[in-house]
Amino acid sequence: MPRFDPEDAAIKESVEVTYWEHLPSLGMYIRHEGYGFIALHRDLEHDSRLARVVLAHELGHHMLHDGIYLESSICPRVPGWSPLAVCHAEMQAERWAAERLLPLPFVEEMIARGGCVGEDIIGELADLARVPDRFARWWLDDLERRGVLQKMVTRP
Repeated sequence: MPRFDPEDAAIKESVEVTYWEHLPSLGMYIRHEGYGFIALHRDLEHDSRLARVVLAHELGHHMLHDGIYLESSICPRVPGWSPLAVCHAEMQAERWAAERLLPLPFVEEMIARGGCVGEDIIGELADLARVPDRFARWWLDDLERRGVLQKMVTRP
């Protein structure tokens, strides 16, 4: 079972996490004078599964990027990408989050146990990782699209 806790990771990385009422997106990462800050939309306080994903995604920016700001209106949407991922840096952060929240060995174990990838396996993965079903579904589709799970994935 996945053990990554984005809140603990933020503390270990000395990244301050706050909730903002009028944030124009679900989350935002800011690096200022060497310090990392993550703002999460206040609505995420009522959706802990989505909050885990958004926080992990923003931590991905902290770990991978140098505090760049990407205006979502200038990043083209790419078919098949998660709704949170709108350009290359966003996809990197989204995959960083997925690799920690739903690590490949855990996904492979669940698929091997279930024999195929159906809604029941997706739901169980999401429940165990405490993420939304749509995020688990996106991650499996992304892994399959890139050929990572190609040999073991069959659809019911």
